[in-house]
Amino acid sequence: MTLFATLAFTPSAHAQSLPVGTITLGPEPFSCSGAPNSSMFLQGMMCWNATVNCPDTDSINAVFGYKVPPGPSGTIVLFSGGPGLSPSEYADNNSSYAQDYYAAGYAVVLLEWDSPWEKAYADNTNESILTAACRPATLLNYISNTFLSADTPSCAQGSSAGSAAIAYAMSWYGASYLKNVELLSGPVLSQIDTGCSANPPTPTICGQGDNSYCTQGTQTAFPSGWTDNAGYVTDDQNFINNWTGTGINNHPGCGTPGVTEQEIAAWAGMSIVDGSDPGYTGVFSFPQGLTKHGWLCASYSTCGGNDCPNSSAAQGYYWYDKLSKTGDPSLVLTGTESCAGPEGVSEGTDPDTGVPPESNQIESDMEAHCKSSN
Repeated sequence: MTLFATLAFTPSAHAQSLPVGTITLGPEPFSCSGAPNSSMFLQGMMCWNATVNCPDTDSINAVFGYKVPPGPSGTIVLFSGGPGLSPSEYADNNSSYAQDYYAAGYAVVLLEWDSPWEKAYADNTNESILTAACRPATLLNYISNTFLSADTPSCAQGSSAGSAAIAYAMSWYGASYLKNVELLSGPVLSQIDTGCSANPPTPTICGQGDNSYCTQGTQTAFPSGWTDNAGYVTDDQNFINNWTGTGINNHPGCGTPGVTEQEIAAWAGMSIVDGSDPGYTGVFSFPQGLTKHGWLCASYSTCGGNDCPNSSAAQGYYWYDKLSKTGDPSLVLTGTESCAGPEGVSEGTDPDTGVPPESNQIESDMEAHCKSSN
C-alpha cells in the first residue's frame, strides 16, 4: 500500500466529464472502532476523516475505513444505499462482502457520510443530484488513484443508491479507470423524471432484444423477461423530494398527480441517463476492460406492503439498456429470483445455478474480473 503525504487532491478533469472536487484528510488515521457505526466496519480497519469539496455544493464530511492484506490483488470500494449515512449494509463481520473480499486478498474500503451525499445544499437551493454526485465520484477517484497503490486494479460495488453513486461516477465524472463494478438493485436514479411521473411506465426487463447482455440461465422462471413499474414507491419519493428540494414550498412533489413540467424537466436534468450540464456530456461507452455486472430482482420470496416491489429493477434497467445500445461486450445483467424484500438481491437465487444466496455469485464475479488482466 502506498499513502501520499498530501492531504488535498485535485485530479485532472476528464474530457467530456464533469470535474471532480478535492479531498482534505484529517490530521491522522484512527481505529474505526472509534468511528460512528463502528460495528459496521471490519475489525482492524483504520479510518480517516475526510472533507469533500465539490463545485456548486456544500462541503461534506465523510469517514472511510480501509483494510489492506499483504500484497493486495486490488482495491474494492463498497457504497451503501439510501443517503449513505452508514457503511455498506453488508459490511458487518457476519459473512459480509467486505470480509470475504479481504479474505480473498483485496484491500477493502467502506465509507459513511455525515449527511446525505445526494443533497447538494442544506438550504434547498439549486439542488441537483447530478451535481451532488461529484462527492462519491471524488472520493472514489481519490481512493482509486491516490490513496492506495495505483499499480493494482480498482473496483467498486454498490447497492441501490450506492450503485447510482458508481454509475454517476462512470457516466459523468470520468471513472473509466475502474476495472470492474458490481451494481446491486440499481442504479436507482437512472431516470428520476420517469420515477417521479404521476403515470410511470412499466418496462419489460431482459425481454426480446436484450439477450446479448442478459443472463438467461436454464433455471430462470422468466425466459422472456419480467416487468417492473418505474415509479418510485412512497419512501423513495420522500427521499427524492428531500434531495432535490421539490415537494416543499407548495410544490406537489415526486409521484403526485399535480407534478409540474418544470419539476419533471429538473429531475430529467439530474438523472444518470438523461442528465444535462452545459459543456458536458454523459458517457455510456466504456473501455472494454471495464467489466460491469448488474443484479436486479426478478421475483421475491418475501414481499408485501406499498413499498415492495419497488422500482429498482426498472430504474437500473434504463442505465443498462443505454449501455447496451453502444454494443458494450463487457456488460452483463442478471435477474435474481426469490429476493428477500424489494432489493434483497444478495439473499436471492441465481437464475443460472438455481442456488441461493446470490451473494456467492456476486463475489465470484467480482473476484474473477477485478484483476490486472483477465
